Amino acid sequence: MIAIDCQGPGRLTAQVPSAGVSFPLRCEKGEVLPAMNEIQMPRTAATGSLRFTSDPDVSWSFALGWNRGRAR
Repeated sequence: MIAIDCQGPGRLTAQVPSAGVSFPLRCEKGEVLPAMNEIQMPRTAATGSLRFTSDPDVSWSFALGWNRGRAR
């Protein structure tokens, strides 16, 4: 589970390369916009990474969670 907040005029893109997932978020000036996404990781992936790219005036934060009980 990835929770992301962004603020500022522009776009933020989150990528999870090991899962082959990428998703863009539109951010706005003067307003914090929250987003949440759940991504299933391949069982063969021993590690993973999270990559963010954003426009220069975008501020952002994230929280990453993991629930071992949901993996099957």
